[in-house]
Amino acid sequence: MVASTSSTFTLFEEIAYRLGYGKLEDEISILPHPLISWGIVVFFVDVVVLQVLKEFEGYQATFFVNPTWLIQPVLGLLAPFVVVYLHTRYDEVLQNIDVASRTSDPELFERLCPRKIRLGLYAVLASYALYQFIYNIGVGTVTQVGGLSELIGVTVVLPLGYGILFAEFLATYIGILVFFPRRIRRTDFKINFLDPEGLGGLRPAGELMKSAYYFVVFGLIGFASMLYGPSIINNLTSSPYEAPGLIQDVLFTLVWILAIGTMVYGLSQIHWFMKRAKRRELTRLDREARELVEDPFDMERFEIRNKTEYDELRQRMEYINNTQEYPTTFTMWVQISIGILLPKAVQLVLSSV
Repeated sequence: MVASTSSTFTLFEEIAYRLGYGKLEDEISILPHPLISWGIVVFFVDVVVLQVLKEFEGYQATFFVNPTWLIQPVLGLLAPFVVVYLHTRYDEVLQNIDVASRTSDPELFERLCPRKIRLGLYAVLASYALYQFIYNIGVGTVTQVGGLSELIGVTVVLPLGYGILFAEFLATYIGILVFFPRRIRRTDFKINFLDPEGLGGLRPAGELMKSAYYFVVFGLIGFASMLYGPSIINNLTSSPYEAPGLIQDVLFTLVWILAIGTMVYGLSQIHWFMKRAKRRELTRLDREARELVEDPFDMERFEIRNKTEYDELRQRMEYINNTQEYPTTFTMWVQISIGILLPKAVQLVLSSV
């Protein structure tokens, strides 16, 4: 069994290893990460097992009635791969920015997202699924639409399958866009003012945040397709789905705004950290430089007592001044801007069809 590092330690992974997944890995060497295995199982059960069962019960498989339904299991299958990828990238970022040498407490960066956040997301998504089943839809409606297979899908696959997969993805995203930048800002993390790119040695962190946001953009586009797709293909499949109304439009907009808010929050945390660190270092060096100058505030009478040491301090100040206050390049800003606009543009196009 290959043990996971602290930063890649998801809550589901912890549960899986306690239930004996490690022994399976010892016997079957090709087994993937536990969360990926769970994603494959959920996909197979939902798309194959339950749909075959539904046909045997005399109902139509969901993807025959609503082909856009397939987007949900596909996103569920992709989610664990994205989670593992982002955790791997996070470990690489910690190495690339040399976090162990830039803070006195590198252990704070080991766990990407606190366990209580993952548990909270598990509980919220599972509770929402059960709420929809018990109060909003009802047992009678579920069994009438799809029989036993639909009942299993709503009560088991949705909360324990997709709920876990999407909770782990959201926890990873929150870890990268919220907790990681906060740790940089609130610890004694040091900027690399000698970074030749002038980004304080934090470009890998900025690229990781951009990548995580782009996966959310992909998810939002999938969400919009699920939301508006059934009404678009209604004439082709004779499905009974109506066009989404104001509530669905507002819901999508709120999710879109929330995604933008997390991106803005993460970048602003690092911006404030870099700005504060620059001002602090410049103030310190300026005071040292003025101690080498006679009458430093009088431009006509000032005199430098130690030119060599003064020039060295000015050179240090130049390194600091050449460091930007964001961990992003112009190209990255363009990519982020496109990512912000794209989901809303897709929603507007789909809603107008």
